[in-house]
Amino acid sequence: KPFDEKDLRGLCGINNGTKKKDLDKTGYKGLGFKAVFGKSNNVIIYSNGEYFRFNSSYRIKWNEQWGTENQEIWEKENDRQFIYPWQINPIWTNEDEIPTFIIDFFRSSKIPVYVANIILLNNAAEICQAIEQLKQQPHMFLFLRHISQMPFRYTF
Repeated sequence: KPFDEKDLRGLCGINNGTKKKDLDKTGYKGLGFKAVFGKSNNVIIYSNGEYFRFNSSYRIKWNEQWGTENQEIWEKENDRQFIYPWQINPIWTNEDEIPTFIIDFFRSSKIPVYVANIILLNNAAEICQAIEQLKQQPHMFLFLRHISQMPFRYTF
């Protein structure tokens, strides 16, 4: 099903997911999705024709409601760097901001794509090697009940 507001809140929060009341669901603890941030600083979510992303290099606009006029003043007053938790800050993303190979992939799909996570890897070669090892251990995929395919595309 396409994402709704509850799904988005679940991705951005902790212990606030849509599966937390259903102990039969694999992701009921609310930790699954956030594991991608260990291997990527740029994750794109596609749902029902729309995109949003989590990106460590995105600079949020300072909000004066945070107590000071700007980030520089806040950092000086607090004697530390302001680090915004980018992993919980979804960024609405227009299609023209999405790499064309991703858009082409969805358009050429022979089956409808309702939701997709696009993980732009920090170290693709390392991950490709790990995937090759996992393919030799099919029992590792036991908990991926609703996954029909996992395409991987990479260039070095």
